[in-house]
Amino acid sequence: MHKFYNFSIYIFKVVFSLLVLIYLFNQIDTKQLFENVKKLNLIELLFPVVLYIFAHLMNAVKLKIIIKDRSLSEITRFTFISLFYGTALPGQIFGDVIKAYNLIRPNDNIGEIISIVFFDKITGLFSLTILTVLGLLLMPEEISYIFIFLSLVFLAFLTPFVFFSGTLFRFVERIFVNIRINRRFLYSKNLSLKNILLSIILGFCFQILSVIIVRSLGHSIGIEISLFCWFSVTGLLSIILILPVSLAGIGIRELTLITLLGFFGVSSLKAFLLSILLLFLTLIGALIGFILNLLNYRT
Repeated sequence: MHKFYNFSIYIFKVVFSLLVLIYLFNQIDTKQLFENVKKLNLIELLFPVVLYIFAHLMNAVKLKIIIKDRSLSEITRFTFISLFYGTALPGQIFGDVIKAYNLIRPNDNIGEIISIVFFDKITGLFSLTILTVLGLLLMPEEISYIFIFLSLVFLAFLTPFVFFSGTLFRFVERIFVNIRINRRFLYSKNLSLKNILLSIILGFCFQILSVIIVRSLGHSIGIEISLFCWFSVTGLLSIILILPVSLAGIGIRELTLITLLGFFGVSSLKAFLLSILLLFLTLIGALIGFILNLLNYRT
């Protein structure tokens, strides 16, 4: 019964993604979209691809700071493998679950390892939230105050829900049956104040790189808005994509970008094209993770 329920949810999310895509394709000029795709400069796209890979290498270093008894190569491997599962399964959070599972060794305190991995996730969310708020408050463009107000309300609702309610830990406990998560992760031997601060700093660096990547892709297709606007767009998009409501973010990514960039006067066509480029990056990370996962099984 439980497996049937999980399968039904999976099918629902796949169907949901397809329905949203069908709706959006009916709203834009597909012929013009394909013409714009043909005009893309592949050399220009190489920079954000390299930055994307480098950003996830930085994420591996961030986790290495608080899990000292794992090699950087091991953590890097499982970081990319988590990208594969986060793409193949409905919701990025599943990728972090797989990462935690892979990092567990026979004699480990399982609850502590899982809680440390999700603490790493929380510091990333904290950095993302701060950058998003900065973007909303400092953007120079004349924009509807309704957009800023609704965005801040959304963040105000989501932040305590994620950080203080233990939502992530309860979610993980449902997946790792019979494992109680150690929520007092701050008492772990791996989490000194210095390590926590370094983790937060690297979290900020990762999110800034993410903004640069999205801005670079936007620039390649003629989307020109200020850096702080990209802060808010990238932050809100990343937060929404964490929610497990579609497969690989398909449908939700497109709908979110069309809505958010529409407030800055960007056409639906360009916003949709940007979402395709972001999906392309996601699939590159997933492909690297897939290859590493196959090698991991063989060894």
